Amino acid sequence: MISGLVVGCGAVGSDYDRRGKPGAAPRSHAGAYTSSSRTKLVGGVDVDPEARRRFTERWDVPCHASIADALEESSPEIVSICTPSHARSSVVHELLQRPVRAIWIEKPLAETVSTGEAIVSSCDLAGVPLQVNFLRRFDRLHQRVAELVRGRVLRADFRFSGTLENYGSHAIDLFRWFVGEPVHVVAVSSGLGESTLHVETIDGRAGTFARILGTAAPFFDCDLWLDDTRVVLTALGEQFVAARPASSELFPDLTRLELGVPDPELGLEHAMSSALDALLEHVEHGVPLLCSGADGLADLRVRAEVPG
Repeated sequence: MISGLVVGCGAVGSDYDRRGKPGAAPRSHAGAYTSSSRTKLVGGVDVDPEARRRFTERWDVPCHASIADALEESSPEIVSICTPSHARSSVVHELLQRPVRAIWIEKPLAETVSTGEAIVSSCDLAGVPLQVNFLRRFDRLHQRVAELVRGRVLRADFRFSGTLENYGSHAIDLFRWFVGEPVHVVAVSSGLGESTLHVETIDGRAGTFARILGTAAPFFDCDLWLDDTRVVLTALGEQFVAARPASSELFPDLTRLELGVPDPELGLEHAMSSALDALLEHVEHGVPLLCSGADGLADLRVRAEVPG
C-alpha cells in the first residue's frame, strides 16, 4: 500500500470532504488517499493550528506544523501539495531532498512562469513525476466530451466567476485539451476591471476567456461551437448539454440548433479518485501522466499575457 501525505490542509487538501454528504465520493486529496484501497493517508502539514485540528479530527492521522516534522514521523511515497501557489516552490524543494516517488500538485502550478519552470526542472532532474491537478482532465464526463469534440471545435467560449487564476486556469487547460495549443494571445481590459483573453491556435481555431464580475453565485460555462453542432459544459462542469437540430418555430424553412436535456452522467463526481488512480498507474506501471508539469506551465504562460 502506497503512503500519501497532504501539505496544505484547507479546502481541496481536506475540508471539501467535511462539507460533503456521507458516503459521497472524495472531493479532497486526503479523502482520495483514504478512500483508495491502494493508498494509505499517513499525515498532513499545515501552518494553521485550526486546520491541523480539523484534519486530525477528520482523518485520525497526525497533522504537523512543518514538512520536516512530518517526514521525521513518516516516509510518504506520494505527496500532495495544496498550499497557496506562492508557497509551492519551497515545498517542492524540501520534498526533493527525500526519496518521494511522486508529487501531486494543485493548480495553478506556481505563481509565475519562472517559478513554475524551476519546479518542473527540479522534478525532472530528481526523476520525480509531477502531476498537476487540473481535475477535469480526470473526469469521465469531460473525457467523453474531449473524445467527441477534439479536432472539430471552431470556437470555444468560456465564462466564469472567480479569478483567472482559479476558474480561468481550468478554462485555459480545457481549451488546450479540447481545441489545441494557443499560439496567439491578446488580453482586452474593460473599464470595469474585467479582462477578456482572446486566443487562437496555429490553424485558426479561436476562443475567449471572460471573468464576469458582480454575479451572486459561482459559475463556470464552456460553450463549444463545432463544425456541425454546439455542446455546452455548464453548472461548474457538472452538466453536459448537446444541441440538436430542430425546425424553427418562427421560420419553417430554417433548421435551428436547440439545447437538449443535460446528459445523465454527473461531471466531476469521481474526478479526485480518478486523479489519484491515474498517478498510481504512472508510479506503478509507467502509464503516461494525464496532466503533467508541462500542462501546468502552459496555463501559466497564457495567463502571463494578461496585463497587470
